[in-house]
Amino acid sequence: MVHICPLSTRRLHTIFVALALSTCASCADGPPSCRLSADCPAARVCVRNLCVSPLSSSPQASPSPTPAQSPCPDALEPDAQTLILNEVLASVPAELPWGDANGDGVRDVRSDEFMEWVNVSPRWLDLSQVTAFKDDDPKPFWSPQTPCLAPGTALVAFAGPTPGHTPPSVPGAVVEVADQPWALRNSGFDLRVLGANGEPIVDVRMPGTEGASVVRWPELDPDGSFEPHHRRAQGQPHSVGACIDGAPLATGCNGPAVACPDRARTEHLVINEALAAVPGGLQGDANGDGVRSASDDEFVEIVNVAPYPVDITAVALWKDQTRRTGLGVSCLEPAQALVIFGALDSPSQPPEGSLFVASQGPLGFNNDGATLTLVNDDDGAVLASAVLPASEGQSLRRAVELDPTTPMVPHIQAEGSARFSPGTCSNGEPFHTGCLEP
Repeated sequence: MVHICPLSTRRLHTIFVALALSTCASCADGPPSCRLSADCPAARVCVRNLCVSPLSSSPQASPSPTPAQSPCPDALEPDAQTLILNEVLASVPAELPWGDANGDGVRDVRSDEFMEWVNVSPRWLDLSQVTAFKDDDPKPFWSPQTPCLAPGTALVAFAGPTPGHTPPSVPGAVVEVADQPWALRNSGFDLRVLGANGEPIVDVRMPGTEGASVVRWPELDPDGSFEPHHRRAQGQPHSVGACIDGAPLATGCNGPAVACPDRARTEHLVINEALAAVPGGLQGDANGDGVRSASDDEFVEIVNVAPYPVDITAVALWKDQTRRTGLGVSCLEPAQALVIFGALDSPSQPPEGSLFVASQGPLGFNNDGATLTLVNDDDGAVLASAVLPASEGQSLRRAVELDPTTPMVPHIQAEGSARFSPGTCSNGEPFHTGCLEP
Protein backbone atom coordinates (compact mmCIF):
# COMPACT_ATOMS: atom_id res chain seq x y z
CA MET A 1 0.00 0.00 0.00
CA VAL A 2 1.36 3.44 -0.95
CA HIS A 3 0.50 6.16 1.53
CA ILE A 4 0.43 9.87 0.73
CA CYS A 5 1.35 11.85 3.82
CA PRO A 6 -1.48 13.75 5.52
CA LEU A 7 -2.00 17.45 4.94
CA SER A 8 -1.94 20.13 7.61
CA THR A 9 -4.36 23.02 7.85
CA ARG A 10 -1.53 25.44 7.09
CA ARG A 11 -0.03 23.56 4.15
CA LEU A 12 -3.02 21.90 2.64
CA HIS A 13 -2.12 20.04 -0.50
CA THR A 14 0.66 19.45 -2.89
CA ILE A 15 1.49 20.97 -6.24
CA PHE A 16 3.41 23.67 -8.26
CA VAL A 17 2.97 27.50 -8.48
CA ALA A 18 2.52 28.31 -12.19
CA LEU A 19 5.17 29.95 -14.38
CA ALA A 20 4.15 32.67 -16.85
CA LEU A 21 6.07 33.79 -19.89
CA SER A 22 7.83 37.07 -19.24
CA THR A 23 8.11 39.76 -21.87
CA CYS A 24 11.28 41.53 -22.90
CA ALA A 25 10.22 44.90 -24.26
CA SER A 26 13.79 45.98 -24.86
CA CYS A 27 14.81 42.74 -26.64
CA ALA A 28 13.84 42.74 -30.27
CA ASP A 29 14.63 39.05 -30.63
CA GLY A 30 12.55 38.01 -27.59
CA PRO A 31 13.64 35.84 -24.64
CA PRO A 32 16.69 33.60 -25.24
CA SER A 33 16.06 29.98 -26.18
CA CYS A 34 17.07 27.08 -23.93
CA ARG A 35 16.88 23.36 -23.34
CA LEU A 36 17.41 23.39 -19.56
CA SER A 37 17.21 26.05 -16.87
CA ALA A 38 21.00 25.89 -16.60
CA ASP A 39 21.12 27.40 -20.12
CA CYS A 40 19.30 30.55 -18.95
CA PRO A 41 20.58 33.78 -17.37
CA ALA A 42 20.39 34.21 -13.61
CA ALA A 43 16.88 34.35 -12.10
CA ARG A 44 15.28 32.70 -15.16
CA VAL A 45 14.09 29.17 -15.86
CA CYS A 46 13.52 27.17 -19.03
CA VAL A 47 9.84 26.82 -20.03
CA ARG A 48 8.74 25.79 -23.53
CA ASN A 49 12.35 26.24 -24.69
CA LEU A 50 12.39 29.90 -23.66
CA CYS A 51 14.15 31.50 -20.68
CA VAL A 52 11.41 33.06 -18.57
CA SER A 53 10.95 34.64 -15.15
CA PRO A 54 9.10 32.66 -12.44
CA LEU A 55 5.70 34.09 -11.60
CA SER A 56 5.47 34.88 -7.89
CA SER A 57 2.22 34.04 -6.13
CA SER A 58 2.33 37.33 -4.21
CA PRO A 59 -0.11 40.01 -5.36
CA GLN A 60 2.62 42.57 -5.78
CA ALA A 61 4.57 40.36 -8.20
CA SER A 62 1.68 39.62 -10.56
CA PRO A 63 2.04 41.74 -13.71
CA SER A 64 -0.87 43.89 -14.73
CA PRO A 65 -2.18 42.90 -18.16
CA THR A 66 -2.66 45.54 -20.81
CA PRO A 67 -5.17 45.49 -23.65
CA ALA A 68 -2.34 45.55 -26.18
CA GLN A 69 -0.60 42.40 -24.99
CA SER A 70 -1.85 39.23 -23.34
CA PRO A 71 0.25 38.12 -20.34
CA CYS A 72 0.10 34.52 -21.63
CA PRO A 73 -0.33 34.63 -25.42
CA ASP A 74 -0.68 30.86 -25.90
CA ALA A 75 -3.37 30.47 -23.25
CA LEU A 76 -7.08 29.78 -23.65
CA GLU A 77 -9.79 32.16 -22.54
CA PRO A 78 -11.50 30.46 -19.58
CA ASP A 79 -15.08 29.29 -19.73
CA ALA A 80 -17.49 27.27 -17.58
CA GLN A 81 -15.91 23.99 -18.69
CA THR A 82 -12.24 24.85 -18.10
CA LEU A 83 -12.13 27.16 -15.05
CA ILE A 84 -14.05 25.54 -12.20
CA LEU A 85 -15.12 27.34 -9.05
CA ASN A 86 -14.90 24.40 -6.64
CA GLU A 87 -15.37 25.89 -3.17
CA VAL A 88 -16.44 29.17 -1.54
CA LEU A 89 -16.27 30.14 2.12
CA ALA A 90 -18.61 32.99 3.10
CA SER A 91 -19.63 31.87 6.59
CA VAL A 92 -16.32 31.60 8.45
CA PRO A 93 -16.37 28.94 11.23
CA ALA A 94 -16.26 30.28 14.76
CA GLU A 95 -13.75 27.75 16.12
CA LEU A 96 -10.02 27.50 15.49
CA PRO A 97 -8.31 26.13 13.52
CA TRP A 98 -11.14 25.98 10.97
CA GLY A 99 -11.99 29.66 11.38
CA ASP A 100 -8.42 30.59 10.48
CA ALA A 101 -8.67 29.58 6.83
CA ASN A 102 -5.85 31.87 5.67
CA GLY A 103 -3.44 30.56 8.31
CA ASP A 104 -2.51 33.87 9.93
CA GLY A 105 -3.34 32.66 13.45
CA VAL A 106 -6.50 34.78 13.74
CA ARG A 107 -10.11 34.05 12.88
CA ASP A 108 -11.65 36.95 10.95
CA VAL A 109 -15.10 36.95 9.33
CA ARG A 110 -13.83 39.01 6.39
CA SER A 111 -10.23 38.07 5.61
CA ASP A 112 -10.78 34.29 6.03
CA GLU A 113 -13.39 34.18 3.26
CA PHE A 114 -12.01 32.42 0.20
CA MET A 115 -12.73 31.14 -3.29
CA GLU A 116 -11.03 28.07 -4.76
CA TRP A 117 -10.66 27.84 -8.55
CA VAL A 118 -9.12 25.03 -10.60
CA ASN A 119 -7.92 24.93 -14.20
CA VAL A 120 -9.18 21.51 -15.35
CA SER A 121 -8.05 21.98 -18.96
CA PRO A 122 -4.77 20.69 -20.46
CA ARG A 123 -3.83 24.27 -21.45
CA TRP A 124 -2.86 27.45 -19.63
CA LEU A 125 -5.74 29.86 -18.99
CA ASP A 126 -5.62 33.64 -19.39
CA LEU A 127 -7.36 35.13 -16.32
CA SER A 128 -6.58 38.75 -17.12
CA GLN A 129 -10.19 39.61 -18.07
CA VAL A 130 -12.03 37.59 -15.39
CA THR A 131 -14.29 39.65 -13.08
CA ALA A 132 -16.69 38.63 -10.31
CA PHE A 133 -19.94 40.35 -9.29
CA LYS A 134 -22.34 39.66 -6.43
CA ASP A 135 -26.06 40.27 -6.14
CA ASP A 136 -27.13 43.44 -8.02
CA ASP A 137 -23.91 45.40 -7.54
CA PRO A 138 -22.65 46.56 -10.99
CA LYS A 139 -19.14 47.01 -9.60
CA PRO A 140 -16.95 43.87 -9.57
CA PHE A 141 -15.83 42.80 -6.10
CA TRP A 142 -12.93 40.65 -7.32
CA SER A 143 -10.62 40.13 -10.26
CA PRO A 144 -7.69 37.69 -10.19
CA GLN A 145 -4.29 39.19 -9.54
CA THR A 146 -2.82 36.09 -11.18
CA PRO A 147 -2.91 36.60 -14.97
CA CYS A 148 -2.09 33.04 -16.09
CA LEU A 149 -3.09 29.71 -14.53
CA ALA A 150 -1.27 26.49 -15.42
CA PRO A 151 -3.06 23.23 -16.26
CA GLY A 152 -4.27 21.31 -13.23
CA THR A 153 -3.38 24.21 -10.92
CA ALA A 154 -5.61 25.78 -8.30
CA LEU A 155 -6.04 29.48 -7.53
CA VAL A 156 -6.95 30.15 -3.90
CA ALA A 157 -8.07 33.73 -3.31
CA PHE A 158 -8.61 35.05 0.20
CA ALA A 159 -10.97 37.94 0.72
CA GLY A 160 -9.08 40.55 2.62
CA PRO A 161 -5.70 41.75 3.76
CA THR A 162 -4.24 40.83 7.11
CA PRO A 163 -1.61 43.48 7.96
CA GLY A 164 1.88 42.05 8.14
CA HIS A 165 0.80 38.53 7.17
CA THR A 166 2.27 36.57 4.28
CA PRO A 167 -0.34 34.45 2.47
CA PRO A 168 -0.11 30.76 3.34
CA SER A 169 1.79 28.40 1.08
CA VAL A 170 -0.57 26.01 -0.70
CA PRO A 171 1.57 23.67 -2.84
CA GLY A 172 0.07 23.21 -6.26
CA ALA A 173 -1.83 26.46 -6.05
CA VAL A 174 -1.38 30.14 -6.64
CA VAL A 175 -2.43 31.99 -3.47
CA GLU A 176 -3.48 35.62 -3.51
CA VAL A 177 -5.08 38.08 -1.10
CA ALA A 178 -7.63 40.65 -2.26
CA ASP A 179 -6.93 44.33 -1.64
CA GLN A 180 -10.41 44.89 -0.21
CA PRO A 181 -12.95 42.75 1.71
CA TRP A 182 -15.69 40.91 -0.17
CA ALA A 183 -18.36 40.84 2.55
CA LEU A 184 -20.08 37.73 1.21
CA ARG A 185 -23.43 37.05 2.88
CA ASN A 186 -23.70 33.95 5.07
CA SER A 187 -27.36 33.60 4.08
CA GLY A 188 -26.47 33.23 0.40
CA PHE A 189 -25.82 35.51 -2.55
CA ASP A 190 -25.95 35.66 -6.34
CA LEU A 191 -22.55 35.20 -7.94
CA ARG A 192 -21.70 36.07 -11.54
CA VAL A 193 -18.18 35.59 -12.88
CA LEU A 194 -17.49 36.79 -16.41
CA GLY A 195 -14.61 36.14 -18.77
CA ALA A 196 -13.48 37.82 -21.96
CA ASN A 197 -16.25 39.71 -23.79
CA GLY A 198 -18.59 39.16 -20.86
CA GLU A 199 -18.89 35.40 -21.42
CA PRO A 200 -20.29 33.75 -18.25
CA ILE A 201 -18.01 31.39 -16.32
CA VAL A 202 -20.24 31.18 -13.22
CA ASP A 203 -23.81 32.39 -12.81
CA VAL A 204 -25.32 30.83 -9.69
CA ARG A 205 -27.18 31.46 -6.48
CA MET A 206 -24.82 30.46 -3.68
CA PRO A 207 -26.73 28.70 -0.88
CA GLY A 208 -26.50 29.96 2.69
CA THR A 209 -24.53 28.03 5.32
CA GLU A 210 -23.59 28.39 8.97
CA GLY A 211 -19.89 28.07 9.79
CA ALA A 212 -18.94 26.13 6.65
CA SER A 213 -18.06 26.56 2.99
CA VAL A 214 -20.12 25.47 0.02
CA VAL A 215 -18.47 22.96 -2.30
CA ARG A 216 -19.30 21.89 -5.82
CA TRP A 217 -20.69 18.38 -5.91
CA PRO A 218 -19.45 16.29 -7.54
CA GLU A 219 -16.19 18.10 -7.04
CA LEU A 220 -14.66 19.74 -10.12
CA ASP A 221 -17.74 18.84 -12.16
CA PRO A 222 -18.82 21.88 -14.21
CA ASP A 223 -22.41 20.59 -14.03
CA GLY A 224 -22.31 20.03 -10.27
CA SER A 225 -24.32 22.09 -7.78
CA PHE A 226 -23.08 23.77 -4.60
CA GLU A 227 -23.78 22.09 -1.28
CA PRO A 228 -22.73 22.77 2.34
CA HIS A 229 -19.27 21.29 2.78
CA HIS A 230 -19.98 19.53 6.09
CA ARG A 231 -22.72 17.43 4.50
CA ARG A 232 -20.21 15.83 2.15
CA ALA A 233 -17.16 15.76 4.43
CA GLN A 234 -18.39 14.19 7.68
CA GLY A 235 -18.78 17.51 9.47
CA GLN A 236 -15.55 19.12 8.25
CA PRO A 237 -16.35 22.80 7.54
CA HIS A 238 -13.99 23.38 4.57
CA SER A 239 -10.99 22.00 2.67
CA VAL A 240 -9.28 25.07 1.23
CA GLY A 241 -6.82 24.12 -1.52
CA ALA A 242 -7.69 20.41 -1.52
CA CYS A 243 -10.44 17.89 -2.26
CA ILE A 244 -12.87 17.30 0.61
CA ASP A 245 -10.98 14.12 1.56
CA GLY A 246 -7.67 16.03 1.72
CA ALA A 247 -6.35 14.68 -1.58
CA PRO A 248 -4.66 17.09 -4.01
CA LEU A 249 -7.10 18.72 -6.42
CA ALA A 250 -4.98 17.39 -9.31
CA THR A 251 -6.12 13.86 -8.44
CA GLY A 252 -9.57 14.79 -9.77
CA CYS A 253 -11.17 14.37 -6.32
CA ASN A 254 -12.27 10.79 -7.06
CA GLY A 255 -13.46 11.91 -10.48
CA PRO A 256 -11.61 11.96 -13.79
CA ALA A 257 -7.96 12.93 -13.47
CA VAL A 258 -7.46 16.67 -13.88
CA ALA A 259 -5.51 17.99 -16.84
CA CYS A 260 -3.05 15.11 -17.15
CA PRO A 261 -3.53 13.88 -20.71
CA ASP A 262 0.12 13.30 -21.61
CA ARG A 263 1.85 10.05 -20.71
CA ALA A 264 5.36 10.47 -19.33
CA ARG A 265 8.13 10.29 -21.93
CA THR A 266 11.91 10.35 -21.69
CA GLU A 267 12.16 14.15 -21.78
CA HIS A 268 9.66 14.60 -18.92
CA LEU A 269 11.20 13.03 -15.81
CA VAL A 270 14.54 13.45 -14.04
CA ILE A 271 15.90 11.36 -11.18
CA ASN A 272 17.38 14.34 -9.39
CA GLU A 273 18.48 12.95 -6.00
CA ALA A 274 18.76 9.62 -4.19
CA LEU A 275 19.78 8.63 -0.68
CA ALA A 276 21.31 5.17 -0.28
CA ALA A 277 23.88 5.73 2.49
CA VAL A 278 21.65 7.05 5.30
CA PRO A 279 23.67 9.16 7.79
CA GLY A 280 24.00 7.89 11.35
CA GLY A 281 21.94 9.26 14.24
CA LEU A 282 18.98 11.59 13.90
CA GLN A 283 20.71 13.51 11.12
CA GLY A 284 19.77 10.50 9.01
CA ASP A 285 16.02 10.97 9.65
CA ALA A 286 15.27 11.94 6.05
CA ASN A 287 11.55 11.11 6.16
CA GLY A 288 10.97 13.17 9.31
CA ASP A 289 9.36 10.47 11.44
CA GLY A 290 11.72 11.06 14.37
CA VAL A 291 13.70 7.83 13.87
CA ARG A 292 16.78 7.06 11.79
CA SER A 293 16.37 3.91 9.73
CA ALA A 294 18.86 2.56 7.20
CA SER A 295 15.95 1.31 5.05
CA ASP A 296 12.97 3.58 5.80
CA ASP A 297 14.96 6.80 5.24
CA GLU A 298 16.30 5.79 1.84
CA PHE A 299 14.65 7.86 -0.89
CA VAL A 300 14.63 8.78 -4.55
CA GLU A 301 13.49 12.18 -5.83
CA ILE A 302 11.82 12.39 -9.25
CA VAL A 303 10.97 15.76 -10.86
CA ASN A 304 8.68 16.60 -13.78
CA VAL A 305 10.69 19.02 -15.95
CA ALA A 306 7.99 19.32 -18.62
CA PRO A 307 5.93 22.57 -18.72
CA TYR A 308 2.69 20.58 -18.36
CA PRO A 309 1.34 17.75 -16.16
CA VAL A 310 2.33 14.20 -17.10
CA ASP A 311 0.62 10.88 -16.42
CA ILE A 312 2.93 8.57 -14.42
CA THR A 313 0.34 5.90 -13.60
CA ALA A 314 2.24 3.17 -15.48
CA VAL A 315 5.75 4.21 -14.36
CA ALA A 316 7.79 2.03 -11.98
CA LEU A 317 11.15 2.40 -10.24
CA TRP A 318 13.79 -0.25 -10.91
CA LYS A 319 17.10 -0.78 -9.13
CA ASP A 320 19.57 -2.54 -11.39
CA GLN A 321 17.54 -5.46 -12.82
CA THR A 322 14.80 -5.51 -10.16
CA ARG A 323 11.48 -3.68 -10.13
CA ARG A 324 11.18 -2.03 -6.71
CA THR A 325 7.92 -0.07 -6.68
CA GLY A 326 5.25 1.74 -8.63
CA LEU A 327 5.19 5.49 -8.12
CA GLY A 328 1.82 5.56 -6.35
CA VAL A 329 0.73 8.82 -8.00
CA SER A 330 -1.18 9.23 -11.25
CA CYS A 331 -0.26 12.79 -12.23
CA LEU A 332 2.85 14.90 -11.67
CA GLU A 333 2.58 18.65 -12.11
CA PRO A 334 5.15 20.92 -13.82
CA ALA A 335 8.24 21.29 -11.59
CA GLN A 336 6.65 19.02 -8.99
CA ALA A 337 8.85 16.55 -7.14
CA LEU A 338 7.81 13.06 -6.12
CA VAL A 339 9.90 11.68 -3.25
CA ILE A 340 9.60 7.94 -2.61
CA PHE A 341 10.85 6.82 0.82
CA GLY A 342 11.51 3.28 1.96
CA ALA A 343 8.68 3.78 4.47
CA LEU A 344 6.55 6.58 5.95
CA ASP A 345 5.04 6.16 9.41
CA SER A 346 4.72 9.68 10.85
CA PRO A 347 6.43 11.75 8.17
CA SER A 348 7.24 15.45 8.13
CA GLN A 349 5.20 17.79 5.94
CA PRO A 350 6.58 17.79 2.39
CA PRO A 351 8.04 21.05 1.08
CA GLU A 352 6.08 23.30 -1.25
CA GLY A 353 5.53 21.70 -4.63
CA SER A 354 6.42 18.13 -3.68
CA LEU A 355 4.79 14.84 -2.77
CA PHE A 356 6.04 12.32 -0.20
CA VAL A 357 4.98 8.71 -0.72
CA ALA A 358 6.08 5.34 0.63
CA SER A 359 7.53 2.57 -1.49
CA GLN A 360 5.45 -0.57 -1.97
CA GLY A 361 8.39 -2.53 -0.56
CA PRO A 362 11.98 -1.91 0.56
CA LEU A 363 13.96 0.22 -1.88
CA GLY A 364 17.07 -1.83 -1.10
CA PHE A 365 19.63 0.72 -2.29
CA ASN A 366 23.34 -0.13 -1.91
CA ASN A 367 25.92 2.21 -0.39
CA ASP A 368 28.46 0.96 -2.93
CA GLY A 369 26.42 2.07 -5.94
CA ALA A 370 23.52 1.06 -8.19
CA THR A 371 21.64 2.06 -11.32
CA LEU A 372 18.12 3.43 -10.92
CA THR A 373 15.70 3.56 -13.83
CA LEU A 374 12.11 4.65 -14.40
CA VAL A 375 10.36 2.16 -16.67
CA ASN A 376 6.95 2.22 -18.31
CA ASP A 377 5.24 -0.97 -17.16
CA ASP A 378 3.07 -1.04 -20.29
CA ASP A 379 5.79 -1.20 -22.93
CA GLY A 380 9.09 -1.50 -21.02
CA ALA A 381 10.38 1.86 -22.24
CA VAL A 382 13.10 3.42 -20.06
CA LEU A 383 12.04 6.98 -19.24
CA ALA A 384 14.89 8.10 -16.98
CA SER A 385 17.99 6.68 -15.33
CA ALA A 386 20.65 7.59 -12.80
CA VAL A 387 23.94 5.86 -12.06
CA LEU A 388 24.66 6.10 -8.34
CA PRO A 389 28.34 5.89 -7.36
CA ALA A 390 29.39 4.70 -3.93
CA SER A 391 28.46 7.14 -1.17
CA GLU A 392 28.73 7.57 2.57
CA GLY A 393 26.47 9.48 4.96
CA GLN A 394 24.78 11.73 2.39
CA SER A 395 22.62 11.66 -0.72
CA LEU A 396 23.68 11.94 -4.34
CA ARG A 397 22.27 14.65 -6.61
CA ARG A 398 22.72 15.87 -10.16
CA ALA A 399 25.85 17.94 -10.67
CA VAL A 400 23.59 20.43 -12.44
CA GLU A 401 20.24 19.96 -10.81
CA LEU A 402 17.35 18.93 -13.07
CA ASP A 403 19.81 18.17 -15.90
CA PRO A 404 19.71 14.41 -16.58
CA THR A 405 22.88 14.60 -18.70
CA THR A 406 25.04 15.45 -15.68
CA PRO A 407 26.37 12.81 -13.24
CA MET A 408 25.19 12.12 -9.71
CA VAL A 409 27.57 13.74 -7.20
CA PRO A 410 27.72 13.95 -3.38
CA HIS A 411 25.10 16.33 -1.99
CA ILE A 412 27.57 18.15 0.24
CA GLN A 413 29.43 20.55 -2.05
CA ALA A 414 30.41 23.10 0.61
CA GLU A 415 31.27 22.87 4.31
CA GLY A 416 28.16 23.11 6.47
CA SER A 417 25.69 22.29 3.67
CA ALA A 418 22.87 19.77 4.14
CA ARG A 419 23.34 16.03 3.68
CA PHE A 420 20.16 15.72 1.62
CA SER A 421 17.22 17.81 0.41
CA PRO A 422 14.17 15.65 -0.42
CA GLY A 423 11.53 17.66 -2.28
CA THR A 424 13.62 20.78 -2.93
CA CYS A 425 16.70 21.99 -4.75
CA SER A 426 19.92 21.43 -2.81
CA ASN A 427 19.76 25.09 -1.75
CA GLY A 428 16.30 24.55 -0.23
CA GLU A 429 14.38 26.41 -2.93
CA PRO A 430 11.34 24.97 -4.79
CA PHE A 431 12.02 23.37 -8.15
CA HIS A 432 10.03 26.01 -10.03
CA THR A 433 12.97 28.37 -9.36
CA GLY A 434 15.13 26.21 -11.61
CA CYS A 435 17.64 25.48 -8.79
CA LEU A 436 19.70 28.46 -9.88
CA GLU A 437 23.13 28.68 -8.32
CA PRO A 438 23.79 31.80 -6.21
